[in-house]
Amino acid sequence: MCLAIGVAGVLFQLVLNPPLPTQLAWSAPWGNALGALCVLLPPLVMVVGAAWLPITWLRAVVSVWVAGSVVVYALVPWFATRAHVQVDSGTFWINATPPGVCAAAVLIMPGWLVAAYIPVQVGMGAFVWWWVAIDPGVFRVSQAFVGQTLLGLVFAGIMLRALGSAATLDADTETLRSAAAHRAEVSARSVERARLDGLVHDTVLAALLTGGRGGDAVVACNAARVAIETLDGLTADNAADAVLPLAEFVARLKQSCTTICPAVRFSMSGGDSDCALSVSVAQLLRDVSGEALRNSMRHADLPGRTVIRRVDAHIAEGNIVVRVADDGAGFDPQRVSRARLGLQIAHSRVQRCEGARLRISAAPGKGTVVEVVAPTGSSVTALAETAAPDIGQSRSTDAPTMVRFYSRAAVVLAVTWITGESMRAWDDPSMLGVPFAVALIALFIGAAILCRPGPDPMPVRPAAAMAVIPVVVAVCNIVTMARADAPSPMYATWAWTPAALLMGFLTVRGRFGLAWIGALSAAATYTGWEAVSHHPVQGSFYGQLPWQLALTVVCTLFAIGMRRQVRRINSIRERTVVVTADRARAVARLRERDEQLAYLDDIARPVLALIRRDGTLDDAERLAALLVEARLRDRIRARGIASEELLDAATRARARGVEVVLLNDGQPPTDRVDAIVQTAISELDRATGSRVTIRILPPGRRMACTIVHADAENRRVEIPGSAAEPAPALSPP
Repeated sequence: MCLAIGVAGVLFQLVLNPPLPTQLAWSAPWGNALGALCVLLPPLVMVVGAAWLPITWLRAVVSVWVAGSVVVYALVPWFATRAHVQVDSGTFWINATPPGVCAAAVLIMPGWLVAAYIPVQVGMGAFVWWWVAIDPGVFRVSQAFVGQTLLGLVFAGIMLRALGSAATLDADTETLRSAAAHRAEVSARSVERARLDGLVHDTVLAALLTGGRGGDAVVACNAARVAIETLDGLTADNAADAVLPLAEFVARLKQSCTTICPAVRFSMSGGDSDCALSVSVAQLLRDVSGEALRNSMRHADLPGRTVIRRVDAHIAEGNIVVRVADDGAGFDPQRVSRARLGLQIAHSRVQRCEGARLRISAAPGKGTVVEVVAPTGSSVTALAETAAPDIGQSRSTDAPTMVRFYSRAAVVLAVTWITGESMRAWDDPSMLGVPFAVALIALFIGAAILCRPGPDPMPVRPAAAMAVIPVVVAVCNIVTMARADAPSPMYATWAWTPAALLMGFLTVRGRFGLAWIGALSAAATYTGWEAVSHHPVQGSFYGQLPWQLALTVVCTLFAIGMRRQVRRINSIRERTVVVTADRARAVARLRERDEQLAYLDDIARPVLALIRRDGTLDDAERLAALLVEARLRDRIRARGIASEELLDAATRARARGVEVVLLNDGQPPTDRVDAIVQTAISELDRATGSRVTIRILPPGRRMACTIVHADAENRRVEIPGSAAEPAPALSPP
């Protein structure tokens, strides 16, 4: 911004006002120095120091320029009176001051002070011009300063809009950060909970079930030891991208399998000494194969013969395959729902590993084969956790949005300024013909295209249409100039400046090439006609050329700086949101892990310690182990409604001999959770039959939950899915 404003100040004062040195000579030497210091030096310093001066120094330089212009306005009448000089109103150098100063004032003043400063500066400038001009007609003075002031207001408005948008972006970024942090926290807790549920299911539940059912003491003791080691190791996170040598993986896999089933037959083939796989994939293979082996131990035995169990690992073609097989009882896969807890967890784990597959084949009386395949170069990722947070691409800003090109205020300012510039044509009523109307309409069309919302950069077709407008208005101005009674070129070419500014702002919309094609085509049209015609315009077009091109130069520099700043803002915003989400995710994972570990330490660890002691439990201890196992299983299966009060009610019912099954096939409506929990507690406390099944129904059902009692009446309780529905109802099963 400082660079663009500084270049504008230098160009306006030097390139556009050759009489500056002569007019400064009216004053005493100290007046020359003061005028140069206050009006010319600050923009020059802004140009030179924009890249390396500290912002506080730049603000000081801008302050000198803004305050100094008022001082110069105040002193010029006194110097002009002492020197007894007057100048033509069209060549007075101070005419070029308002645009740059108005824009610079925005950098150091609040909006209300800018609104007060600009009228003061404009009023003083108009008075000075009227005082020293030879032909200070009120109309001419006002129209010139109105045009210059409106141009200054255009730049000042853009600056204010940009700064205001920056403040809005800060607030918007904070909102994005909060939303990203919330999403990351919810996602991370869910993912961490699922990970811990898998570990608990494979180790803690297996140990509790083995000990509670009075199985082999050695197996139960080993299972409890593994479960306690798993709980102890929850605080030692392994990096997902860490690698494990193949030999070490094989040793760990074999140890894990023989701990579960000492008689298992283990084999390894393929691979080489340099082969390795990620720690996360190794853990996946161990977990899935361990659970398959435990299921085989529970369900595959046949009376009268020994079931052979095998675990075979093989590496080939970049994949590692672990196959768990037995020749036991088998089962019919079509009759086993994938909603079973063990299958749910296994499939969930495999899905988090890119390229991994899980295959289960079995048949009654012919054994079971569970095979998991994973690429050796992959890693298990928590998809919901590692995905980049959704910061919303539509929320990314762009340069036109930053300067509010699409606002009503921008439209009003554009129309006002173009209308103000057209006032120059009113100096000669003969100019108000068809060419004037065509030029005015073309400029309004260009402003409408410029302020129309759209993608960034602007699409090529509307941008190309805008690039034609400067040539159209140039032709209209030349038609007016070509008349025998042609007016002054300064007024006949009134549309050149608005067209040049439209091209300048087209660069802000991202179309630099088309903008310069339009600006240079208009310049070539004016100067070309002047070169080939014999009209006595006395080089007026050549004289105005630097002014018109300077506008496009200033806007181009502004657009480059603005677009670069926008890219930086979007990049910083994205990095800020990502960092915030990552931090929230890490904190949420630790919090979830600590909470789950504290719960397991309180509920399960004491019973696991009893099992690890010698692997055998008395009747009361076995009942306690089974109740704890059921409680943890309920907590995993029906997380949406598994409050401690409901789990306590389920434990009381089981202690009375009632089989309790909690099934979670969907997420209960938030406004119905309390009703479901309270109804379920009431039904469990009054249950007298052999079995109570509490099931959360899938989304889209009219009912949110059903509670079925396997008792003398086979009662069924239905809980509606909407608070507007009637209270829980009884119906036949």
